[in-house]
Amino acid sequence: MPEPIKGVSSRYMAGIDGLRALAVL
Repeated sequence: MPEPIKGVSSRYMAGIDGLRALAVL
């Protein structure tokens, strides 16, 4: 996987995890 796409993908997944954490709160 190209590095830029991997960076965006990891950032996107981190955003999803953050939203899920806020939803739990």
